[in-house]
Amino acid sequence: MMPPRWAIWQPNQVMMDDEALKDGLTFILENPTKEEHAFTVRGMFEMIAGKSAETVGPGEEPGMVYHLKPIRVTMPAGETKRITVSTAQFEGARVSGPGQLFRVWCPLHKDRHLRGHIYFVGLR
Repeated sequence: MMPPRWAIWQPNQVMMDDEALKDGLTFILENPTKEEHAFTVRGMFEMIAGKSAETVGPGEEPGMVYHLKPIRVTMPAGETKRITVSTAQFEGARVSGPGQLFRVWCPLHKDRHLRGHIYFVGLR
């Protein structure tokens, strides 16, 4: 058991490729500690679904709209959350580059150096 003031990311590094994205991308975040943390990823965006107030055409029902916001999820002690992640930011890596590196950290505990990486390797 860890001392109460310690915390770590598990895993601290994740590698993904195009195959991992074919059915969308969902993060399941779990905070098993006894204190609140935050999960932040620079360059990745959470997709939040909502109902559109406008209709697509006359007589049709309003559709769904998706809002993107930078990933920063507050995780209360002992809770688990599921978030849907936009995959649009990976499109350029598929075509033009070897991959992208995304930094993960807890902005509430910068002094504890809680951080990790998500590395996306695009296929050519």
